[in-house]
Amino acid sequence: MDEEKTKAMVGKLLVDGFDPDGERLQGVAYLVELETYRRSGERLTELSFYRRDRGPYSPELTRVAKELQENDPEGSSGKGRTPPLSDEELRVLNALSRGFSQLSPEEILHEAKNTNPYLSTEEGASISFSSILTYADKEDALRSLFNRRGWEVATKKEEIGAGKPKIAAPRVR
Repeated sequence: MDEEKTKAMVGKLLVDGFDPDGERLQGVAYLVELETYRRSGERLTELSFYRRDRGPYSPELTRVAKELQENDPEGSSGKGRTPPLSDEELRVLNALSRGFSQLSPEEILHEAKNTNPYLSTEEGASISFSSILTYADKEDALRSLFNRRGWEVATKKEEIGAGKPKIAAPRVR
């Protein structure tokens, strides 16, 4: 497990007021992992999350949170040090931490429990992040990307011919 990134994520969430034993910490950490994976195709940490009735749960997350709290109850040891997270990882972590810090455990767990990876996992099993996007979500994401780049999505079979991109063609202006 990439212990440094895990400690950086958990430390930030603890400083932002998430209880080390709480469901809110579990839910937000899971959602941070999902959003990081959705944006980059890579996990932020290697924490294993399991599907439980109350929501996603990671025993490793609980262990790291308790260790950090015991070793640094004020949450100050990470201050002034460059965290081992990329700018994009920090953006996701900060945004979700701020966004979810005011929500109740029930509201956070509602969000976490309504994700594709959680819903597609049997009770007690390890949650696989590979099912984060459904086929329709992936198609919508591609359409959005093509629109941002000024491309058109090929809709007719004859538009997808020799020498043309198979998914989209640049828009002629």
